[in-house]
Amino acid sequence: DAQAIALEKSVEYSPGNRDRLFNAAYAQSNENMELLSVKNYLTLLNLDPDHATALNNLAVAASTLDLPGKQVELLDKSKNKGSTLAMSNLANIYIESGLYGDAESILNEARKSEDPHENVGTSLYNLKAKMAKEQEGWTSAIKDAENIQRSIRLYGEAYFDSAKQREWV
Repeated sequence: DAQAIALEKSVEYSPGNRDRLFNAAYAQSNENMELLSVKNYLTLLNLDPDHATALNNLAVAASTLDLPGKQVELLDKSKNKGSTLAMSNLANIYIESGLYGDAESILNEARKSEDPHENVGTSLYNLKAKMAKEQEGWTSAIKDAENIQRSIRLYGEAYFDSAKQREWV
């Protein structure tokens, strides 16, 4: 807390210092001071609209504030500025939503970057694991459906055959 507060005080005396603004916002977000963090990231973005990391971190704050639409909007802006961390974070949202193709496209784009963030590899692994698990579940559901169908048909055959036999008696 003390570091986050001290950095805020230092920003007050040097409001145009981009490094201090970022450091203050980052420390504040780590101390659950999201609203103060948001304000400092926004100030930083007014000074440097292309600050991809600030956009990514602002998206994390939006998530903490339960604003998923704003989170995706900010991650997309950060992605468009070349942040592979934002690409990974956006892909994770897509993975959780079942948008595997979109996630894979973003992660493939991130992998082509000169220096992709380490989370890109983790996200790719999670994507492949989630897709494999879902395919396994789908295959199992189809087998279960075939077994139910076979049982119902056998039951139907026995039921109607016995009904037919009762008519003749």
